[in-house]
Amino acid sequence: STASVLINNSTISDNSAENYGGAVVISSADATASINNSSIIGNSAFVGGGLFISGTTYINNTTFTDNSVGLVGSALFNMALTWISNSTIVGNTSKDVGDGAAVYINSETSVELINTILQGNDVYDCGGDGTISVYGGNIIGDTEHCNIDQKVGEGDYLDQLANLTTMQDNGLPGGVFFILQDSLGIDAGTSGDEFFVCSLTDQLGLERVGICDSGSVEARCGDGVTQTTLGE
Repeated sequence: STASVLINNSTISDNSAENYGGAVVISSADATASINNSSIIGNSAFVGGGLFISGTTYINNTTFTDNSVGLVGSALFNMALTWISNSTIVGNTSKDVGDGAAVYINSETSVELINTILQGNDVYDCGGDGTISVYGGNIIGDTEHCNIDQKVGEGDYLDQLANLTTMQDNGLPGGVFFILQDSLGIDAGTSGDEFFVCSLTDQLGLERVGICDSGSVEARCGDGVTQTTLGE
């Protein structure tokens, strides 16, 4: 039988694994997983500090930050088709200065990305022999080590940075990054096929207004956050 995993409105933080998947391991190729409106924060492993993925996975409105690895995949190590929409992947670290990447895609697999911010990760934002397919609305800070396939040919900001706050707790155990009003990600979102549509609400459960913004949290006036910029 096919196993399924559903994680909604959760914070998974401060876990560690000696080998694979500090926060979550999807170990079966027959499994499917869905992660929505959640934060994966401060987890560690040798490979896949946040997630280790072997089965088809859908990630939406989710923040990955402060996860770490000894080798590769500080946010996630990918061995199966993974869809990521309206998410923020920032500030994850690897000790492998040669090949360390926040999103590591194994050979012959792909990560399908839309309306997502991937930047400010140490050593690299993405890497591996697999492909990152971008469908619009994405901001990727450094693509030097990524195999990028631009599906729509426009609407993505590659080798550029979103203007974000530092992490704000906003009442959440883990925290989120707010997108600032002068950011490239304002109204940058796009909608594609049935899997790739602007979410009606953001990670905080608040309505996305008009054309959605990139990242897990929609910009809005009056958030009351300190408007300091996350550096490169």
